[in-house]
Amino acid sequence: MNNDIFSMYLNYLERKKDIEKIRLLYKHLGMKSMLNDDYDNAIYYFNLWQYTYAKYFDMDKYEYDYSILDFIERELYYSNINHYIKPEGKIKIVYLLHGICNASSVLPKILLEIIKFHDTSIFEIYVFVTDNWMQVRKSSGYVFMDQFKNSKCKIYYAPFFLHGFSKLQYIINKIHKISPHIFVSTAALAEFDQFFISSMNPAPIRIGFVFAHPAQFISKSFDYCITWVNRIANNCPIPCLNSGFTYIPFVRTLQKLKREDYNIPDNAVTIISSGRYQKFQNIHFLNSVIDSMMDMPNLHYIIVGLSENKLPPLNLSDEKIKQRIHIFEWSPDYEKYLSLADICLDTYPSGGGFVLMDAASLHIPIVSFTDSTSESFDQYDWNPAQEIFIQDSILLVDRNNLLELKSVINKLYVDKEYRIEMGNKAYISVIELYNNIDKNVKKIENLYIKLVNSKIYGKVR
Repeated sequence: MNNDIFSMYLNYLERKKDIEKIRLLYKHLGMKSMLNDDYDNAIYYFNLWQYTYAKYFDMDKYEYDYSILDFIERELYYSNINHYIKPEGKIKIVYLLHGICNASSVLPKILLEIIKFHDTSIFEIYVFVTDNWMQVRKSSGYVFMDQFKNSKCKIYYAPFFLHGFSKLQYIINKIHKISPHIFVSTAALAEFDQFFISSMNPAPIRIGFVFAHPAQFISKSFDYCITWVNRIANNCPIPCLNSGFTYIPFVRTLQKLKREDYNIPDNAVTIISSGRYQKFQNIHFLNSVIDSMMDMPNLHYIIVGLSENKLPPLNLSDEKIKQRIHIFEWSPDYEKYLSLADICLDTYPSGGGFVLMDAASLHIPIVSFTDSTSESFDQYDWNPAQEIFIQDSILLVDRNNLLELKSVINKLYVDKEYRIEMGNKAYISVIELYNNIDKNVKKIENLYIKLVNSKIYGKVR
C-alpha cells in the first residue's frame, strides 16, 4: 500500500474510531510484509495490531486472532530441525525473557526466583533475551544483569552486530545448538519478536507463562502454560498449571519520604493507589474516593502511575480537595511512595497483585474489590486480590456497589488500631505466600518432568 494512501486511510479510520478496521489494516500489512520476506515490518505491524486498544482507548484489551498466529507459525517453522535429545543427562530448559530493560517489569523478577529454587541436579538452565548487553546496561534493567550472572543459569544477550529479524535468526540458531528439551516463553505475545522466536521450532516442548490475558502471552499451539490464579487458568486455550506464586515482592529496604515535602500533614491519613495509568480511567471509582474525602477532611489520596494530562474529568470543584490529591508518574522505585501511606487501595475495575503485596509486606492494610463473576476473562474487569490473599486478611468492597467503599475507608480513617490490625493480617498473608515459593517451583518442575517423559521419551525415566 502506498504510504500516502495508507496514512489517509488510517487517519480516516482514526477519526471514525473504527478500531476493528484499524486492527484489520495492521493485520493485512503484517501478513503482506511477511509474504514479501519483510519480517521487520511484519513485527512492527503485528505489534500495532496487538496494542490498538491500548493506543486509542487506553485499555488493557487483547483478543486472539488465530489466523495471524497460525500464519506466522506456518511461515517461520523450521521443519528441517531434528531435535536430538540424549536419553541421559539433565533436562535442558531455555527461557526466553521479555522485559529485562525495564526495572519495574515483574517478569525478570519472577524468572530469577524460579531459577533460584530450580534443582540443578535435574535441570540445566539457559536464559535468552532479545536485547544486547549494552542496551540492558544503559537501561533501568541493568539491576538484573548481575543477578542473572550470579544465578544458576547461563544467560545469552543478543549480538551487537545484528538487528531486527537477523538478530532473531541468530538467537534461534543458538537455541538449536543447545538442543533444549523445553522452551519457555515469559510473554510470547507481548511483542511479536518473542512470538517469532517461539514459532521457529525452538524445542520439542513449548510452554508459556501467563500472568495476565492469555492473548498477550500464549498461542494455542503451545504444549502447556503456567499461571498463578484460577481466573486466568480457566480461560487459557491450552492445558494450564496454576502453580501459585513463584515470586512475592517483599520490600526489605525502603527510601522513606518526608510528608512535609509533599504538603501532607504528619497527622493526615493517607490512601495510596498505584499502577499503570490505564488503571485510573474509571471515573466512578475515582469520584467514590473523592466523595469519601469530602466527609473526611484529614484524608489524602496518593496516586502513583498517572500524570495530570491522563487524569479523567472528576468532581473537583472544591480547591481544598484538589490540594489533598497527590499525583506521581510511575517510576521503578515507586515503593518509596508507600512510606507515605496508611492504607493501600486497589485500582478498579482492573486490579493489581504485586503492588498490593508490596504494601502488605510493609504492614499496610489493603482495600480491594470482589472479583468479576464473568466466566470469560477480561483484563479490564478483574481484581485478583480475593484469590491471592488469605480470607479476611484484606478488606473487600462489592465491585457492583462502590457506595460501600466510603464506609470501609471511614472505618480505617477513624480507627488507627483497626488499621494496624488489618495491616498485620495482610503481612501474615504475604509471609505465607512467600513461604510457599519453593513448593510452587516444585510444581513447575514436576510438570517439566512429566512433559519430557511423555512427549520426548514416551515413558517414565
